[in-house]
Amino acid sequence: MSERGFAKVLGMKQASLQGMANNGLPKMLKPFVDEGFRLKTHLVKVTAKNSPYKGRNIVAYTSETIEAIIRAYAIALVNEALRTNQRHIGVRCLTLICAFILTSLEAAIKEACGLPVDVLKTAQQHYLSAVTLLKAQGFTFSVANDIATKKDLLKHFGVTTSKLESFLKKSRDEIVAIKLDRATIFATGSNAPTMNGYSAENVGKIALYMSSKIQKQLQIDVFGEGNALTELGSLAKPETKGQIEWLKSFNKMFDGFDFKHNSQFDEYRPDYLIEELKLCIELNGYDNHAGYDPDAERAREQAILDEGYGILRFHHQVDWEDLANGILHSKVGTVVKRYDIGEAYRDTPLTATHYGQAEFAFGVFCDVYVLSDGSTVFSERGAADLFGMRQGSFQRVTPNWPPKTLEPFVGKGWSMETNSVKVVADNSPHKGRKITIYDSKSIETIIRGYTLAAASNALRANQKHIGKRCSILACALVKSAITTVIQQVCHFTPEVQQTIQQNYQDVTKSILDLGFKCSAGNEIAIKTDMTTFLEVPLSTLNYHLGKHRDVIEPIELDSTTIQSLGSNAHCMNGYHLDDVGKIVLGMDSVIGIDLKEQIFGKHSSLDKLTRVGEIEWPQSLARVFTGFTLQPECVIAGNTVNFVVKEFNLILEFENKQSVARKPLLLSQGYHVVHFKQQWEIFLNRLWYSISAEKQC
Repeated sequence: MSERGFAKVLGMKQASLQGMANNGLPKMLKPFVDEGFRLKTHLVKVTAKNSPYKGRNIVAYTSETIEAIIRAYAIALVNEALRTNQRHIGVRCLTLICAFILTSLEAAIKEACGLPVDVLKTAQQHYLSAVTLLKAQGFTFSVANDIATKKDLLKHFGVTTSKLESFLKKSRDEIVAIKLDRATIFATGSNAPTMNGYSAENVGKIALYMSSKIQKQLQIDVFGEGNALTELGSLAKPETKGQIEWLKSFNKMFDGFDFKHNSQFDEYRPDYLIEELKLCIELNGYDNHAGYDPDAERAREQAILDEGYGILRFHHQVDWEDLANGILHSKVGTVVKRYDIGEAYRDTPLTATHYGQAEFAFGVFCDVYVLSDGSTVFSERGAADLFGMRQGSFQRVTPNWPPKTLEPFVGKGWSMETNSVKVVADNSPHKGRKITIYDSKSIETIIRGYTLAAASNALRANQKHIGKRCSILACALVKSAITTVIQQVCHFTPEVQQTIQQNYQDVTKSILDLGFKCSAGNEIAIKTDMTTFLEVPLSTLNYHLGKHRDVIEPIELDSTTIQSLGSNAHCMNGYHLDDVGKIVLGMDSVIGIDLKEQIFGKHSSLDKLTRVGEIEWPQSLARVFTGFTLQPECVIAGNTVNFVVKEFNLILEFENKQSVARKPLLLSQGYHVVHFKQQWEIFLNRLWYSISAEKQC
């Protein structure tokens, strides 16, 4: 890492890190680094073409040095050896260790199971990091040390009840309350008949994204200085509203159809309307309808049904297979809902779908799995091998974990949880059997607990060998995560790490390349320029400008400039090109999505759907045609075809020379034929043509 980058990771000023490099480690850290360790820096010349420092010499720190410093601060914090003005660095480093260990475990397991690995952290992975920092600031959970009440939130965040209620209502699809039982409510000292609680992860979300007196500093502590959250606020959101994201896919899916978005329909304005299918598609009040009114929606539904249409309601995060299944089941005069994520499969038990042997430290190979929900786990045998224990011994001790010596280092009330799943991975020697599993988070907690306990001399004699093993393993995993993250961002997505100032320069250049024109000079635009470019109503733009008036400053144009624009208005505002960049990034529009992906990388919930070659068609088709008769490998007119859907008289075939050649014969037998390769939107477009009454594919 560069000196500036390492300082940001530690949460200290660059000058302070320079002082440490020149004067040596502070005395309080020396007991917590390896004997003979020296804080070494390297002066290197930058030759990377995409670096703003190309051609200059910079000070750099190796991954080994970074890991050693992070570990030293974390252990010093546990041993209460840090001064008051150093504790925030210790808390930050302890949080980093947790995140790095968990990241390495998950990445190693996915790699061993043959799945693509992406170790870059998303905001989702930082929520619990935020909770760690909140606890260090004195935040308390009233229920079981990991469930907070509204009273806890109000007390620590310093906001009004109405503000908290408004935020929770607006975010109800992301933050799900836990209904507390009567005994728990009484234990909190309340006589209320009902009460909600909020998990630690949801507390992290609230702390990071609800405006409060602690929000900005917490974002800096978790994400570092100069991150998009703190510098852009709600302007340049890396993620776009689901309605706009789906619009891009729908434009491909319904190409050639009479497809309308937000068009007037009687007195209503449906999200999407496809005339040939007589279908209205609606996002069901999750990310676009904060003021969702069930009674008004029922009246709206009935009016649309009475006009001879069907309705499909869906949640913006459902998989494309679930959405397609909903469209297939939709009929005139009916309402179909696909707004619970994984609704059709929520009762399906978890299975171990991918298997591998991951090598961590020590040259020991551990059995690992990825489950059907994407989570990474160790088998019981694999976890025992990781900790250098026999499987029988591991079975006996885990029900009572953690031992008392570890309790101060893993969090009060934490206990080891196991689960059993059926193995369906074809390459596993245990296929068809049920196995006991341990999730990566539990393994990280054990490694961290033993490492910190060993550093504090808190282990018994018969535990020290595990503590030593975990300490070595923790160092290896942290270094691995740091190295892998650096390699990934430098080789694959360098634009994600650019500063936000550079991001704005990038977006202004991009919008000019796309044809944006500034009517009031080379760098001054008016509202008409923006509404034309973004294809949004003036009212939408005005609302956005009013909401962000503290960040986007209009320029008052003089009368000469106004007249040169052909306007008779007495006054008019212009906007500098830099502010136009902020507006384009902040407003939801189709053109804005492509720019966000260029600048921030892809964060959309739809990304996984657009990557070529990742669709496993047999499994996807089974989900798309749930409730219908999907028959594989059927013989039609002497030809074996891939799939037949009886209800639609439909043949589905992988596109190749043979399938294309026999298509006329199959059509002559009275079947519809759909060929497909990889892009799911194109497949669905062909499918809609084949089942619509108007056209045949």
